[in-house]
Amino acid sequence: MICQDMSTEKIKNFLRAMYKVKKGEIKREQNRKNISSHINKIKKITLSKKFNKMTIEDEFKKLEDNVNNALEKEKKIIEEQKHGSDMITVLKNRLDRIEKKIEMEREKKESLEQIKSALQKIHEEVKIRKKNREKKKSREKELEEKISRKI
Repeated sequence: MICQDMSTEKIKNFLRAMYKVKKGEIKREQNRKNISSHINKIKKITLSKKFNKMTIEDEFKKLEDNVNNALEKEKKIIEEQKHGSDMITVLKNRLDRIEKKIEMEREKKESLEQIKSALQKIHEEVKIRKKNREKKKSREKELEEKISRKI
């Protein structure tokens, strides 16, 4: 039934996929914070009265590196999610099959319950008829004995 289809390997795969999704969200947030803090740093430098052209160029170079790094990480995350979405599709299909199996088992169980109930009713009816037949036979014997006594 359901427990037979569930293995620790399948559960591990599912949990790995969930972990990758959460890890991707965390990486995205870190990249956003890095870029945002770097932009704020550049704003502060440009707003200060004493700034050096080299300092600004260095900061823009660092910002460019951060953006490129973030884009590269985003590319990896998207690739992982693509793999994860395939896995999600597979898991959804498995879930649908399991739900169908459960429904079929439930219907089988209900029909077995109905058959069992019908058999119990038939069995009780047979018992009642058997008792009635035995009563009828004993009554017939009694009547035959009375008749034979009188004759």
